[in-house]
Amino acid sequence: MTKHRDHNNAHPAIRGYLVLYNAVQGIGWSLCLAACLSAAQKGPDRQSIFLAGSVYASIVPSSPVTNFLQWLGRANALFMFAVGIPELQHLSCAPLMLIVWSLGEMIRYPWYGLQLLHACPAWLTWLRYNAFLLLYPTGVVSEMLLLWKGLPYLRSRDLYSIHMPNKYNFAWDYAIFIQIMLVLYPYLWWGNFSSLLRQRSKKLKAPVAAGGQRAAAAGKED
Repeated sequence: MTKHRDHNNAHPAIRGYLVLYNAVQGIGWSLCLAACLSAAQKGPDRQSIFLAGSVYASIVPSSPVTNFLQWLGRANALFMFAVGIPELQHLSCAPLMLIVWSLGEMIRYPWYGLQLLHACPAWLTWLRYNAFLLLYPTGVVSEMLLLWKGLPYLRSRDLYSIHMPNKYNFAWDYAIFIQIMLVLYPYLWWGNFSSLLRQRSKKLKAPVAAGGQRAAAAGKED
C-alpha cells in the first residue's frame, strides 16, 4: 500500500504488461482470500498459507526501500513463522494476517490497473485511500502477534540461528533479532502509515477542490 510510480505515459507495451501484471495479482490475491475464508471454516491448514506464499513470492517491489522492507517483513512472517512453525497456523492471528493482506491487495492492484487504463471509478479510489485505515493497523498487529507467539518455538527449537564455531566465524541469534524487530515495528509502521495519510489527504481533497473551483467559475458566469 505504498506509493506507486506513474506509468500513464509509458510505452504501450509497458502499460500493457503492467495492466496484465496487476490483473494477475488481483486475481491471485482473490484466490488467496477465498482459500483463507475456506480454511477458517474448516480450521487453519497449510493450503491457504502456501497459496498466499506463492502469490506473494511473485511480487516485485516497485520502490527500492519502503516496498522492499514491507515485502521482506511480510515474507519473514509468512515463511519463517506461519509456514515454518505449523503450530502457529492454529492461532487466529495467522489467518487474520492473510485475510487482511488479501483484502488490501485486492483493492490496490485493480486500482493500479484501472488507473493505467484511465477507467478507475471514484468509489475504488475512495476505497483505496480509506480501507488502509483499518486494514494496515490490523495487519501489523497480526504480524506482531504471530512473531511474539513464535518466539518460544524459536528458542526451544533453536530455529534459524547460527552458532559458533563455524568456518565463517559468524554467529546469528534469530530470536534476539525478532525481539529487536518487535520493538522497531511500531516506528517502521508509523513512518509508512503517515506517508499513506498524506497521500490520502492529497487524493481525496483534489476532487473536492476541483469541484469548488468549477462552482466558483459557474458563479462568476452567472
